[in-house]
Amino acid sequence: MAYDSNVPTDSARLLAGAFVVALFAFLLRYIGMSHEPTWDELYHVLAARSWAENGTFAIADGEYTRAALFTRLIGLVTVWSDGSLDAIRLFCITLGTLFVLAVFLAVYKLVGRAEAYVVAFMLALMPGAIYLSQFVRFYSLHALLFWIASISVYFLMTRQLKLPVRIVVGGLAVASFVIAAELQKTTLVGLVAVAAGAGALCIPRLISSFRLLGGRGRSLVIVGVIMLVATGLLLLFGPLNHLVDSYRSASLWSTETNAAYYVIRYRSIFGALWTLFPLAVLYALAVNWRPALFAATVFIVAFLLHSFAGMRSERYL
Repeated sequence: MAYDSNVPTDSARLLAGAFVVALFAFLLRYIGMSHEPTWDELYHVLAARSWAENGTFAIADGEYTRAALFTRLIGLVTVWSDGSLDAIRLFCITLGTLFVLAVFLAVYKLVGRAEAYVVAFMLALMPGAIYLSQFVRFYSLHALLFWIASISVYFLMTRQLKLPVRIVVGGLAVASFVIAAELQKTTLVGLVAVAAGAGALCIPRLISSFRLLGGRGRSLVIVGVIMLVATGLLLLFGPLNHLVDSYRSASLWSTETNAAYYVIRYRSIFGALWTLFPLAVLYALAVNWRPALFAATVFIVAFLLHSFAGMRSERYL
């Protein structure tokens, strides 16, 4: 039996790399962790204390039930740590660290080692990601769940998996999407983006199949696509009209009304990197088109949908 000496070496490199990335991301998030809690954080902290004491989400004379699952998790940390705010923040930055680690492992597997390090360290250093990791809110958990769901969909679309494995991966995707949607309604926007990414992966195969069809077959396909789009529009402006209304609505405290908000915001954060983004996408498509097409489609669709939504904030995208 032949022995492949590269296997343990590759595994050791992956484990060592994962450790370095996780440690780097954690330390960046640990610095400046013990700041005064904001009123947004206190919603979860106070509701979690109430849940730990009597099983309710009471705050004064009311209740805070948004993202109740996350509040329960904070409640468990409250019980274990005797109400320590620093312990709660450690839990949150651990979630943020796991998100960076999950991105690193997926890119390492799908693209390559160098690309995984670049992406992971950029995400670890991203100011918004650091801030949200230190924030006692559900955003880091939501990002982790959405990433797991998206990558699971990509694996289902691009890998030849045995049926039991396909069922597990599909179940993981569904569960992650469902929990993420319970935390944040904007998950529905992300779900549309992931569906578009999955559809984009099918385009080359569909084009090949379409060319093999005769005139009548092509006509039937075109009619079917038109009927599918029309049905979707009828649902959105009929039984599902409330989703459109929710998408367009904005809270009274919302101040971002410019559809170019995300363009301006990302340009201020990433500078020249944002300007070079289209060229980076084209290069990635030329080098490894499947993950590049999926990732670019998910990002662009989500970016456009969020840009024209009623509510806009950096933490939504």
